[in-house]
Amino acid sequence: MRMSLAITPEPRDRMNKRLPVPFSAQLPEVIRNNYGKWVDRKFHGNGIIEHISETGDRVFTVKVGLPPNSRVSIDTLEKFVEIADKYGLGVVRATRGMNLEFITDSLDKALKIKEEVEKLGFPVGGWGGIFMARNIMHGIPNLHHSRRRRAIDNPGTL
Repeated sequence: MRMSLAITPEPRDRMNKRLPVPFSAQLPEVIRNNYGKWVDRKFHGNGIIEHISETGDRVFTVKVGLPPNSRVSIDTLEKFVEIADKYGLGVVRATRGMNLEFITDSLDKALKIKEEVEKLGFPVGGWGGIFMARNIMHGIPNLHHSRRRRAIDNPGTL
């Protein structure tokens, strides 16, 4: 019996790959089914938002602030994934503002996610009156935020 040490797949196998993978294949089912059908949103305290679809489906998002440059350890990332699997839809989304968003299907689970993340020492928030606008003039960033709550939606370079 002859063993093959070829690392490269056969040409017929390479041609069957479908790249890039469609982004819709990576979405949770409830989001995929309601894509483009979100009609309303409600804020539930600091950092929790409810998205309501025209079909009646509801999804809750919990926004978590990360340290400057979003540098966290592998252990912390594993804890985030465990929280997402335990209370959420198994989804953790990284935002452009260097934050994470957990997606879940009930307000109770969203509150548990918020509690677990705050136990790890990360702030939850970034919606509503917390962060209103970011103006960059002549390369100098200026933040305009509410005095009532802290702004955690800014990137680490600001």
